Amino acid sequence: MGYRTQIPWLYPEEQRRLAEALLKKALEATPPSNEMSFPNPLEFSQADLAEFTNNFHGGNLIGPTQFGKLYRGKINARDVTVKIWDGGQYGEQCGEHYGLDYPGAYSIMLAEEMLLLRDSNVNHHPSLPKLIGYCIQDQMKGLVYDLNPRGSLHNLTTEGSFTWIERIKVVLRFAHLLELLHGQANPYIVLCIDAEHILLDQESNPVVVEFGLMRGGNLGQLSPFKELIPMSPGYCDIHYARTGVGWVAHCDVFSYGIILLGLISKRVIDKEKLGTNRLFRTDVWARKNYKPGCSLVDTSLEVDSDFCVSDGAAMTKLGISCVEEYPGDRPTMKTVVKSLESLLAVQCSRVEYLSFLDSFKAKATISVGCQ
Repeated sequence: MGYRTQIPWLYPEEQRRLAEALLKKALEATPPSNEMSFPNPLEFSQADLAEFTNNFHGGNLIGPTQFGKLYRGKINARDVTVKIWDGGQYGEQCGEHYGLDYPGAYSIMLAEEMLLLRDSNVNHHPSLPKLIGYCIQDQMKGLVYDLNPRGSLHNLTTEGSFTWIERIKVVLRFAHLLELLHGQANPYIVLCIDAEHILLDQESNPVVVEFGLMRGGNLGQLSPFKELIPMSPGYCDIHYARTGVGWVAHCDVFSYGIILLGLISKRVIDKEKLGTNRLFRTDVWARKNYKPGCSLVDTSLEVDSDFCVSDGAAMTKLGISCVEEYPGDRPTMKTVVKSLESLLAVQCSRVEYLSFLDSFKAKATISVGCQ
């Protein structure tokens, strides 16, 4: 029996109506205007997105996402990032299998992401992109972010120029974002964390740009057709995939652990090889090689002048705890943030980190005051 006969609520007209309602809700949201470069999202055409990206030129391609592609672009002299939905890693056949070929599927993802980015409880966080505009035409679904990217975390992980301190900065700020999302009255659960979904700006700050499977917050429950879609390959919480239990915050912690372990070991997920050998999974490799008190930090990073042996061991232990097989054995993101804040490298650069926290808290205060 096919998925469509099992899931009768995937009919196109219902998808369209849901997408229209979500988009209307997103456009009616009023974020604090003094914190947004573009308080009112602009509506773009397919031709506009083509112009911004030089007709989606391969030289502007940053990389794939689970559901589409990311491009560098320009609006006049402003550097931007353009994201489009086109099936991404699933392709046409697999997209049809998951119901992604329905006209309203990508429109729903787009509208739900706009709802998140217009939520004044969280959109002040620097690791969420600032939205310039959107395109929701029949043949094109896309978003434009005010972001000049250095590159994707996936592409930068193995780079020698990506320093130890920059890696700590990424895992700490990303953890801080997840702590904020999970800490809402109705927690946001991301469910599609992937190094290809995290871009670094020119100062190496992480910015998350894919939320296709997100649930919670002002989005409510997972949209029905998304229930069929697995988490990103290599980052999927195997325990929940096996048991079929509902996706929860522990799943994000697992995926975060894959990010952390990948950054310190300079390992990237090769999705084409995942099905050929379990050791291509970062969590399996890490658990196989880990011994208490040891470090899984790549030797090329150990010679970095800012590297500290105790930090390497502490981050390894933290990463292992995040990918524990049983969810109850994993830390919360609040605990993860506290662990990272205790690293010697963070303590030594305390002024920079406190400046980040003060800026974030000030923006949070402004957001609350404007509600």
